[in-house]
Amino acid sequence: MDAFWNQTKSETRSFILALQEKECDSDQSLSAFWVDTFKNSAYVHWIDLVEAKYPDVKKISTNEFKRIRQSFAELLEEKREV
Repeated sequence: MDAFWNQTKSETRSFILALQEKECDSDQSLSAFWVDTFKNSAYVHWIDLVEAKYPDVKKISTNEFKRIRQSFAELLEEKREV
């Protein structure tokens, strides 16, 4: 394990240390908790990147998104009837 630690990049080390600080307060095993925490962090980071690249994405709230989907569904239904 020491050899792995010594060969890892500083980003990897800081990520592992941050994971160790998280408290597992669920019924999951520690490994499952770490996997879920990592996935969640990756998703949040990905969303931040997308929002930074496409600022208009931030402007769409949940209600606005629902309204757009409803409108889209109605237009599709209209098209099917034609």
